[in-house]
Amino acid sequence: MYKLTTLDNGLRIVTTQMPTMQSVSLGIWVGVGSRYEPARLNGISHFVEHLVFKGTRKRDDHEITCAIEGVGGVLNASTSEEVTFYYCQVVKDKFAYAAEVFFDMFTGPIFEKKHMAPQKHIILEEIHMYDDRPASMVQDLLNHMMWPGQPLGRKILGAEKTIMKMTRQDLVDFYQRTYRSGNLVVSVAGDIDHDEVVQEIKKHTRKIKTGPRLKYPAAKEQQRTPNLALKSKETEQSHMCIGLRSFHRNHRDRYVLKVLSTLLGENMSSRLFREVREKHGLAYSIGTGIDPYLDTGAFVVSGGIITDRLEQAIKVILKELGRLKTRRVPKAELERAREFILGLFKMSLDRTMTQMMWTGEKVLLSGKLSDPEQIIRGIKAVSADDIMRVARRIFRPGRLNVGIVGPFDDEEKFKKIIKL
Repeated sequence: MYKLTTLDNGLRIVTTQMPTMQSVSLGIWVGVGSRYEPARLNGISHFVEHLVFKGTRKRDDHEITCAIEGVGGVLNASTSEEVTFYYCQVVKDKFAYAAEVFFDMFTGPIFEKKHMAPQKHIILEEIHMYDDRPASMVQDLLNHMMWPGQPLGRKILGAEKTIMKMTRQDLVDFYQRTYRSGNLVVSVAGDIDHDEVVQEIKKHTRKIKTGPRLKYPAAKEQQRTPNLALKSKETEQSHMCIGLRSFHRNHRDRYVLKVLSTLLGENMSSRLFREVREKHGLAYSIGTGIDPYLDTGAFVVSGGIITDRLEQAIKVILKELGRLKTRRVPKAELERAREFILGLFKMSLDRTMTQMMWTGEKVLLSGKLSDPEQIIRGIKAVSADDIMRVARRIFRPGRLNVGIVGPFDDEEKFKKIIKL
């Protein structure tokens, strides 16, 4: 079902054959994001993503979007710390047509000077939009605290001062340096033939310059004691993130961490949902997640909390984290968490978009394809002892960071309770 071909120039093409599917999903993964940026160009990966959509010598921006949407397709992109990702989805008989439009856009952006000022203001409004959302602001606080003075600690969108100073030549140089064959993966999923897809993509990627995978600055982990960051802001509820440095994306305990996160906060039967929301009524939203990177990672608890009960909520959350270090998870609860993960994973593989995203990201960031059966075996193998072992390794004072956004001005009362 999965096939991988590497062209002579280093461009990798991975396909997932899914007979009977009506849609075909096509994506290009670029191994560049905010952690690859120098401080003065913070936000340039995302800026380049915007400008790629603004036209080529063959089509302007309106013609690009009309070409894809005019055949019932979707076209979009996103930027993260380590990846910039472009994708489209169309019905299968429009794949060749969509591929020509898609690769024209991707390989031939002209970065017209007239688009620079409008896009700068659009990005500034995007920054302001997220700054108006306390849930986004608290995540930025957490990242800055966990990786101070490092690219991973900066905003993906950049800052107003860095965006406004960027020139057209900055973007052109960055694009030409990073959008190289060895730093790209093309992923396609649907009712397609691998060899035919490879030949189609070869036709449209001759303009891509050759070059190797980019190197990133290694994350530095110097924390020894708990950290707290408080942003005073008038809000209707307080927003909180608890972050603990964890594992890189290919770590041998990644499956254990996923089960641990599910037990704690990834569904309505999780411990934090029951304790924080249902039992104590401290929040509407509470949950956990994992942010894996190439050489480090973060385990995060986040929630919107009733303001005058935030201290109680933090104590309840930290107590639940501590319980996993000292008490083995009951067999039935562990089995329920494993089955939840496996059920969602298997169902997600029914969609061409998910398959395309999963295989493309895997090849780019792990260097190889992973058989779904390998993941299933890894999740099934997680034991109660594994959960306790990983909890003891991660849930430690020297890894604990707490970010808070709300109507507070007294940090000391929170510093007294952030203990593990």
